[in-house]
Amino acid sequence: MHVYGDFLTTKEFTHTSTVLKDTLPSIFASKCFNDLGFTFEKEVQATEIGHLFEHIILEYLCLSKIDSGYKEALYIGKTRWNWIKEPTGLFHITLNVPQEEKKLLYVSLSKGIVLLRKIMLSHSHYSSKKTGIYPQTLLPFFPMGKQME
Repeated sequence: MHVYGDFLTTKEFTHTSTVLKDTLPSIFASKCFNDLGFTFEKEVQATEIGHLFEHIILEYLCLSKIDSGYKEALYIGKTRWNWIKEPTGLFHITLNVPQEEKKLLYVSLSKGIVLLRKIMLSHSHYSSKKTGIYPQTLLPFFPMGKQME
């Protein structure tokens, strides 16, 4: 994922928690493993946009799997970045999703893009012409408009 522009953390997007509570409230029950041991609710107040996106996708994956008839769902993800060696705003998000669940992943990515844009656009200082996220950087293995097998 590549976020373009100057706003790379939720610290700049102060309505993040409110949008999440309105749109995806179950995300606050997710586990977050971070250096300071914060809950996700605390971590989301000042975390990198890529890390937020990871949690959004994981939550949508869990909800989609349960909606498919499973009693429970568990997914693991990790977000990393190195802005010394790579461009600023470039995140590497790794998700542990079985191959047979790739349709759930595609749906979750699509929903995640919509929600992340909603969060970013909910702030008056944000202009989609100045900064942004783009589907082609989020869905490298699932090009938009291409049918899933």
